[in-house]
Amino acid sequence: MMQGWEWYGNFGWMLAGGILCLLLIVGALAGLFFLIRTIIRMVNRGRFRPGTLPAVLMMLALTSVAGADLSARTIFVPNASDGTVSAVDTARGRELWQLQVSEAAENRPAEAAHGIAISRDGATLFVGDAVRDELVVVDVASRRISERIAVSHAVHGIDISPDGRTVWVGGANEDRFWLGELTVVDTRTLSIIGVVNPGVGSAAHVSFAPTGDRVWVASTTTNGVWVVDSGSFDLVHTIPLIPEMTGGSTGTPEGAAGYIGINEVAVSPDGTRAYAIGPEASILFAIDTATREVVGKAQGQQRAHGVVVSPDGSEVWVANRSGSVSVFNAATLQQPATIRVGDYANHVAFDETGRTVFVTGRDSVIVIDATTRSVVQTIPVGRDPHEIAIGPPSPRVMLTGGRPEGTQPREPEVRRVSPSPNLVPVNDPHRALALANDWKTRFPSVTTYVTSEMIRFMFPDGQVVDVPMPEDTMMVAAAPYMINTHPCTVHTMSGCQGELRNEPIEVTVFDEHDQIFLQSSARSLQNGFVELWLPRDRRFRVRFEARGRAVEGPIETFDGSPTCITDLQL
Repeated sequence: MMQGWEWYGNFGWMLAGGILCLLLIVGALAGLFFLIRTIIRMVNRGRFRPGTLPAVLMMLALTSVAGADLSARTIFVPNASDGTVSAVDTARGRELWQLQVSEAAENRPAEAAHGIAISRDGATLFVGDAVRDELVVVDVASRRISERIAVSHAVHGIDISPDGRTVWVGGANEDRFWLGELTVVDTRTLSIIGVVNPGVGSAAHVSFAPTGDRVWVASTTTNGVWVVDSGSFDLVHTIPLIPEMTGGSTGTPEGAAGYIGINEVAVSPDGTRAYAIGPEASILFAIDTATREVVGKAQGQQRAHGVVVSPDGSEVWVANRSGSVSVFNAATLQQPATIRVGDYANHVAFDETGRTVFVTGRDSVIVIDATTRSVVQTIPVGRDPHEIAIGPPSPRVMLTGGRPEGTQPREPEVRRVSPSPNLVPVNDPHRALALANDWKTRFPSVTTYVTSEMIRFMFPDGQVVDVPMPEDTMMVAAAPYMINTHPCTVHTMSGCQGELRNEPIEVTVFDEHDQIFLQSSARSLQNGFVELWLPRDRRFRVRFEARGRAVEGPIETFDGSPTCITDLQL
């Protein structure tokens, strides 16, 4: 039992502390009262000269933040394996809340939530649901999902333009994962205003030139980057970095599964250089943004994954999945420091002061003092956190409380923007066919089919877009089956459905002389078909092997030949 004198002593200290706090509050209020009264008297006596009020207001502003740590922020990270977003108070060193934005799927167990960006006022988060291929819009104040915007590709990186008017979502085509796509969303109307699908390597993370006119895109399935005009949405440049490591651009790259060539690119604050990194080679590349030539490169640590340039442009920091953060001199690419952060580092970001660096680890956010190069905090979050979005120094994002009721998302209807004819790549039949396959489930109101001459898109409002087929080749879609099939001559991408969905199939095509023309280990699409691009005016014999069975049949590529083969039973 506490002795009487101990109780009275503790009570006395508590009372004294309370009185001291009260005196400080009263003193601050009194000081503010006298300051306001002085300003009023100066105005009444005509002694308030131009420029005095701004000076007083500046003094008040500086006084209000005196002693405050401007590097303290609420930061947000998507936890890829959990499908959640964490809000982290860096001043208090703790997680504030989590919000479920995606459900983990068996085929993507570590990519449920991927990509994140925050609006300039800190009121809205843009997060990727990599399972449902959606851009999730989160109201920060209420901690609720306000919109879900379906995109026509997988979701990887998300970034917001310098003016805050557009959000860019990078990813890959679902059926051809080695081909990249970008979706551009207007942040005011939350409508899709553009889709960039140039038929080059998978789009990962993006970075903007300071002027906002160029978007730099890292490609995971090729060892290079591409540059897009932010106004016209046109691909203006592709920059190969190590050609001999490039997997491919328009065809299936050899060994592309799991290949991560270049994962992230960061443009310097002055816009003169771009720095690219990826775990496959772990080489840091410096690119002159004017000439688009590599002007330097340096070998980094193993499994280099994320990159950022310091606010003053003097340093480049790289997060390595081998468990460290590398610091490079931006001009010379010399490496003055390596900071150990545990067994894993994913992405890295600076606050605007340049004094604090945030790194995502395996299940935490790691805070580094950029001056001393030392870890000062490790804050637990969800599993496998990825990118980092830093909120502004505003009370609207400095939220309190742990995980209160209501942090589970409401489920609004998915916002599915109506497809537009201007999204059809009229000069690229390969991409047009992939788009038609994708729209089969996303936008079933659009009718699509392919003949020997063209691919046709028929929109609900009556508009029709035709994409001419190449003069020297045509496409034939075949759906080998076990039990169920359907009669077909003209392949309708929006309607035809085969029995064997997404299954491995051995394909061999023989020419008129019974010589092997094509041989491949393929996988049927989600619609159960295998698409064969073959020379025109020829006769072939095709053999499919799947589930331990085989079947053969004829294929012709003349004008008017069938584009849909559904009578090959295994």
